[in-house]
Amino acid sequence: MFSGVVAHLSDLRSLHKLFCRAHTMTIVSLPCSHNISDIVEVSFLCSFSDVKMEKFATVSMHVPGKVVQWICIWFSFHTGHNAKETLVDLRHCFQRRTYSKTTVYHWYSMIRQGRTRLNDILRSGHPRTARTLQNQQRCCVIVHNNRRVRIEDLSAQLGMSYGSVFNILHKDLNMKKKSAKLVPHLLTPAQRAARMQFCREFLGAYRRDRRFLEWILTMDEALFYVYDPRSNMESKEWMQPGENRPQVVRREQSVQKLMVIPFFNHCGLLHVEFYRNLTITQRIFLPLLVRIRHYIRVRRGCRIWLHRDRFMLHMDNALAHQGRFIRDAITDWNCPRLRHPAYSPDLSPCDFFLFPFLKRRIRGRRFPDLDRLQNAVSNEIGAIPQIAWQQCFDDWVRHCRKCLRFNGHYFEGMH
Repeated sequence: MFSGVVAHLSDLRSLHKLFCRAHTMTIVSLPCSHNISDIVEVSFLCSFSDVKMEKFATVSMHVPGKVVQWICIWFSFHTGHNAKETLVDLRHCFQRRTYSKTTVYHWYSMIRQGRTRLNDILRSGHPRTARTLQNQQRCCVIVHNNRRVRIEDLSAQLGMSYGSVFNILHKDLNMKKKSAKLVPHLLTPAQRAARMQFCREFLGAYRRDRRFLEWILTMDEALFYVYDPRSNMESKEWMQPGENRPQVVRREQSVQKLMVIPFFNHCGLLHVEFYRNLTITQRIFLPLLVRIRHYIRVRRGCRIWLHRDRFMLHMDNALAHQGRFIRDAITDWNCPRLRHPAYSPDLSPCDFFLFPFLKRRIRGRRFPDLDRLQNAVSNEIGAIPQIAWQQCFDDWVRHCRKCLRFNGHYFEGMH
């Protein structure tokens, strides 16, 4: 009953002639642009009886199945079948996937009016009343006058919905609301120049001799509390859907505090001092330096205080480190000092490595007294591996390079 014919068609006339034959199985080429006059790979099996489409046995094609039905509707129309007959034949072939009756009758009407493409006809659509150029300009003026304005306030001022204002800001004006970057200080041009000068001297000495980092002994001080609550970021926990969020009681820092003063170099921690409920001044800091000098020279046999051209002491510019007694003592000991620029915690190993690490480990834990807190800090410092201390000094070099790259400004990833 059926006979197979393979056709490669490039025009409507030859395709129409082929479909006018009875008892024909056809593999037809049709367009990707859904235009019958072009060529695309489409294959479907169909049978005809007395120039009437009776049944579709198989549909196999490289374009959506809906396109095949449109093709069948198009050829049924041009072979003289009405919409009712075409709908019956389509239901025999496609079953549940068949176009609805309304769609088949609609396409018959469109083809009768000369429609030859499946693409949607371009229409202007409903005119915009909210996201207009005038409203975009008004929104831009308000935002530039007040960068912290909320979308709710903008919506009230412009008399528009929240979603329209949101789309104007994000899609039309391409704006995002970002949190401010917290920095230690608003640097002046002179302070930025001092930071850059320090970085140039530091990197210059490092390039001249790679062992320069091994000569530095650095120190600083920081306060630790018996109880210090975690921040919101540190309180985050992984949760599964349906689980309740964790709750943390909002409390202030405890009154009892412990001053921690570590001394370390490229190889690791040399010594750490603890002071309880005390503020460091130069009269307290000077005896500490004397003890550190004795500790290094006698107990460790280190020559850090003996060779002026080999070792240097690095401290920040706190008042306790800048007093006349401190300067005179360091000069008498023939110990060179590595000058530190003001307001530069990103260029101090204690501030960008040691203290942030210790505070993350200690914060959120409640200690009954200062003795337990001191033991916890000592254990955390002692658990730091030697490779971490070495990596800290390597990061110091990278921080100096970043500081120069940003012209003395603070940069992201300081801690």
